[in-house]
Amino acid sequence: MPAIAILSWKSSEILERTILSYTKENLFSFFDEKLLILQEAAQADIKVAKKHKIPYITTKKNIGIEGAWRLILDNIKSEQILILENDCPLIESKLEVKKQLKTTLNLLTKKTVDIVRLRSIKNPGEKFETNKKYQSYYQTSFSFLKRFLKPTKAKKLIGSSIYVIGNPETLHPDEIKKHNSHCFLTNSSYINWTNQSVMFNQSFVRDTLLKRVKSHPSTRTVNGFQDIERALNCKWWRKNKFPVAVCSGLFTHTRT
Repeated sequence: MPAIAILSWKSSEILERTILSYTKENLFSFFDEKLLILQEAAQADIKVAKKHKIPYITTKKNIGIEGAWRLILDNIKSEQILILENDCPLIESKLEVKKQLKTTLNLLTKKTVDIVRLRSIKNPGEKFETNKKYQSYYQTSFSFLKRFLKPTKAKKLIGSSIYVIGNPETLHPDEIKKHNSHCFLTNSSYINWTNQSVMFNQSFVRDTLLKRVKSHPSTRTVNGFQDIERALNCKWWRKNKFPVAVCSGLFTHTRT
């Protein structure tokens, strides 16, 4: 059975609000293991964890995204893990959670994919520029010219069509397949890696993705730490064509 882990850093109020969105729809009932990572933990953070009876690990210092992910993998036994951040509230019903998690677990356990995106397609929230980037390469009067001048950039944006148009499998039949009414299949040639609201097979992330981050760290860090995204979104990621599923999604992103 799967596990759920939540990363938090100096945001007890946001964390509380996000966890309330989970408890409202009984999200934790779908998981055998749960874990909260509290970086530079304050008493207010610990109070939230205890209030909701979520096992937690604290760190005295900020250890970054990569460090936090490794801490999760070292402390969770389940092969399938959903990782969320403290500003990724649930915006769907318990019934929708059940439906999408069933699809997600089926895809992961059968190794059809090793990664499933669960950030909402219709309401992805803040800091999501995918739509604008795709539109500029495929939906404006100058799109043809942009694709001609930057074919590699255009190719890696194809998966973003899932978030922009209603029938991406029709416009991009070779790159995107419709798995069912709420899920699409593509691969890493056409869609980037994201840290946010993803469920995956632990062995793949540990032995392939994080191994790559360690051996080829990005020079672009966040507060001096690897954030995984910057290290993975490179030619290596696109060349390997890792299968990726994109579900209609359960979570958004908001700091307000």
